[in-house]
Amino acid sequence: MPSYATPKSTMPPLPPRDALRLRHMLEAATKAVAYTHAHDRAVLDSDEMRALAVVRLLEIVGEAARAVTDSTRAQFPDVPWRQIDRALTNQS
Repeated sequence: MPSYATPKSTMPPLPPRDALRLRHMLEAATKAVAYTHAHDRAVLDSDEMRALAVVRLLEIVGEAARAVTDSTRAQFPDVPWRQIDRALTNQS
């Protein structure tokens, strides 16, 4: 008889700080998308407060990505960690 129980995850648990950083990344990215959804570049050019908010949200994504540990990064190999860090925090 088949078991319908939810299978246990094979992924090790995330360190609490990394889980928080990933949550910050998701929340900031979601807000940035919401603030720019259905608006073109002209809106950002004319609405300084909206533009500054989006820039800060993207900085938060980059700063949080930079702080994620290597072990957590290894669990999510499809995430372009270096590109996020470089693009969103002006790092080379």
